[in-house]
Amino acid sequence: SLATSPPSGSQWVHEVKFDGYRLQARIDGEDVKLLTRSGLDWTKRFSSIADAVRKLAVGSALLDGEVVVEDGSGIPSFNALVADLKDGRQERFRYYLFDLLYLNGVSLQGASFADRKQALANVFGSTETSAHVALSEHFMIDGPKFFEHVSRLGLEGMISKRLDAPYRSGRSKDWLKTKCVQSQEFVIVGYVPATTARRAIGSLVLGYYDKGKL
Repeated sequence: SLATSPPSGSQWVHEVKFDGYRLQARIDGEDVKLLTRSGLDWTKRFSSIADAVRKLAVGSALLDGEVVVEDGSGIPSFNALVADLKDGRQERFRYYLFDLLYLNGVSLQGASFADRKQALANVFGSTETSAHVALSEHFMIDGPKFFEHVSRLGLEGMISKRLDAPYRSGRSKDWLKTKCVQSQEFVIVGYVPATTARRAIGSLVLGYYDKGKL
C-alpha cells in the first residue's frame, strides 16, 4: 500500500523499491516458470533469469522478486529494461528476490516475513552466486532515515515490511511503499515564448484535474 511517509519502529524492516518487472518464479525440479502478476508466462522473455533460477539449491519453490536493469551507477532503470527487452538483450537482467512462499513441499505463506527471509537467505547461502539472481537485502534502521538514503541515491523509493506478518495476497498495510519521486499528470494549456532564445519555450501554463474538475 502507498504511504505518504515511511514507518518507524523495531517491527519494521526496509528494502529498496526496484523499478522493473515483478515476477514470480515457480520451480519444480528442472521445470522453471516466470509469471507476471496477471499470470502471463514470461519465461522465454527472461530465459537468462530462468536458467539462473534453475541452478538454485532447491527441489521446488515459489519465489517473489523483481527483474531490473541497472545503469552505470547501479540504479535500476525501467527505460533500460524496456530497451533491452525490445532489442532481445538479456545479459544485463538481474532478478532481485525478496520473498519465499513455498519451499520443498512446505508452504511458508503463514510464516512471518522474518522467517521467510531467513529461509530465502539460506537458499542463497547454499547456492553458487550468479550475476542474474541476487538477494534483496533489508535494513533494520529507522524508516525516515532509510528514506533519506534512498532519496539521496536517486532511487525510486522504498518498501517497509512488518517482520511478524505472514504473506498476504493483494494489498495490505503489512508492506508499505514510500516513493521518493512524486508524479502528477498535467494538461498543457499554453506556453510563454522564451526571451533568451528564439524558437524556445520559456515556461508552460499547466492545469490538473482535482476530483473531476480542471
